[in-house]
Amino acid sequence: MQSQSGIRTRKIYRLGNCQRRDPTKRLVKVVILDSAKEHLIEGFSFYEPQNPGLGSYFLDSLFADIDSLTIYAGIHPFSNGYQRCLSRRFPFAIYYLIQGDEVRVYAVLDSRRKPSFIKRTLKRI
Repeated sequence: MQSQSGIRTRKIYRLGNCQRRDPTKRLVKVVILDSAKEHLIEGFSFYEPQNPGLGSYFLDSLFADIDSLTIYAGIHPFSNGYQRCLSRRFPFAIYYLIQGDEVRVYAVLDSRRKPSFIKRTLKRI
């Protein structure tokens, strides 16, 4: 889009329902619930036998994605009642909710599973 002065400008659309925060404050605390820890162990158990060290790489990657929620929590779309953050390296989704100044991670599920399985699993949490 061009303005009257000939300078190109862009409209910026806000994603999600997050509020502006003071950048000097620690944003949020991330809490990984037991159900999500079990899912991470299942993922590790799946990848480690395929190639030694791949399970550890899986955990490192997913924990990095979970840590990014301290900054990016709230910008992800809702799915099945939870906000869903997709992992960068593995086909997994992190399901979380923001409660006060905490991000509570409820599940870390393989996105290749049937949608009905994912919906059932999230309802049981």
